Amino acid sequence: AITNHNSFADKVYDLQDKIVLITGGSRGIGFSMATELLRNGIKGITLVNVNIKNGQKAAKELNKKFGHGKAIFIPADVRNSEQLENAYKISYTYWKGLDIVINNAGIADEVNWKKMIDVNIVGVLQSTFLGFKYMSKGRGGQGGVIINTASFLGIDPFSYIPIYSASKHFVIGLGRALGDKTYYDYNQIRVLTLCPGFTQTDIVESAIN
Repeated sequence: AITNHNSFADKVYDLQDKIVLITGGSRGIGFSMATELLRNGIKGITLVNVNIKNGQKAAKELNKKFGHGKAIFIPADVRNSEQLENAYKISYTYWKGLDIVINNAGIADEVNWKKMIDVNIVGVLQSTFLGFKYMSKGRGGQGGVIINTASFLGIDPFSYIPIYSASKHFVIGLGRALGDKTYYDYNQIRVLTLCPGFTQTDIVESAIN
């Protein structure tokens, strides 16, 4: 994880009574994060995903494993600002709050690179701004945490998928900038960036193809 707040490293974050919204949380790394958060006591999770079938299936699996009402699914395309904000509104109303945002939605498609940029960059940026809007203490919220999923390819680019690598460089740069103390002092929101290594998910198959 990349963050400018080293002082937080020695603090344990209490997950009890916390609400999390995860984009791209129905499969792969996002679903694994949702599972681990529930296993460790999170109060509730909102899964936001463009694929309705996968989203409904994921929420059903989580509720079956951790108890009815622990997870809800709201369909939305992170590229669409209206759909995305609507998902935030529904989630906030349903849970009566928001504490953690995980921007995990991403694709690997060098051929349809405009779509990939819209998902990997525009989607992350829009959701990050919405996280600030709904959680900022300076705007009446309770503060919180925003976690953006980048990649180790955002640190060391891979020439075979240059645009994907560049999109993850953006995510890292965004997180490092918004993690600055100036933003934290006003918003009381920690911005963290995860850079996973090679992980066997659908996105890997897409990149290979």
